[in-house]
Amino acid sequence: MFNFIALTRISFQKLFPKGRINIYLRFENNKLLTSLNEKVSILGCGWYGLPLSERLVNEGYIVKGSSTRISKLGEIALSGAIPFHIALTVGMEEPRIDDFFRCDSLIVTIPPPRMQGVDDWHLLIHRMIVDRAIKNGVKKVVLISSTSVYPKNLDLAREEDAAYIESAHSKVKMLAIEDCYKNKAFSTLILRPGGLIGPDRHPAKFLSSANVISDGKSKVNMIHRDDLIGATIHLLKHQLTGEFNICAPNHPTREDFYKAAFESVGKVSPASDGMKSSTREVSSEKLIATGFTFRNGNLMHWLLDD
Repeated sequence: MFNFIALTRISFQKLFPKGRINIYLRFENNKLLTSLNEKVSILGCGWYGLPLSERLVNEGYIVKGSSTRISKLGEIALSGAIPFHIALTVGMEEPRIDDFFRCDSLIVTIPPPRMQGVDDWHLLIHRMIVDRAIKNGVKKVVLISSTSVYPKNLDLAREEDAAYIESAHSKVKMLAIEDCYKNKAFSTLILRPGGLIGPDRHPAKFLSSANVISDGKSKVNMIHRDDLIGATIHLLKHQLTGEFNICAPNHPTREDFYKAAFESVGKVSPASDGMKSSTREVSSEKLIATGFTFRNGNLMHWLLDD
């Protein structure tokens, strides 16, 4: 089917004779997409959230961005967003915090918060975020989760295969965090990206030549930052809800992927242990079915071209 995107301009010249006000609406296949004047708040403008902020501003959204570090607020402002300092603490009582949460869509992109000696601290923080969102009338929440919700023994992991598994990295059950955002007060979009690669995160930096490539025969489930940002905006514009995996559809083995990564930067690759503890391949078929196209779908090509 032929696909097109058009911008329609509505002029209010009769209502405002001294000046023309134009409102732009975005259509795709005769379907109205999200208003370009929608307000989006990004809780956590880090490696992913900051460039996402810039892209959303360029798309015409009104963006608010937060950081736990005051020193980061200048970068957020330079991206075109309104900066907010928000510390993830009990009560979340920072000045202007309700101004931040007054938005159409809230994107939550923070690592699972932990506090020594406090059980389920991460759930407490996310429940406070949900309470703030409800209090301020947020219409949609986009949660950045992860593929750690899938068992390693699955051959093909689809969205419905998620389980309450403790992440090896964060020691948190991400599906329990996802549950915090499933309520009737707002619509929910949950993104489950694979391992993140891109600027300042070249896979050759993940290992040293002295290391061994563990689980060499297992497949990688990676996503480039540009594609994670692109998928976020795509799903937001199309007003979709539910859970979506976001992994490049190309899944080389770990030994092939990391050998190519080291060769791409002129370094000697570590040896592989030849082991295979996982058969898991995370499927992005549901995302692709919405019309999304990956820019870096072939990870091996990306390594050669980067």
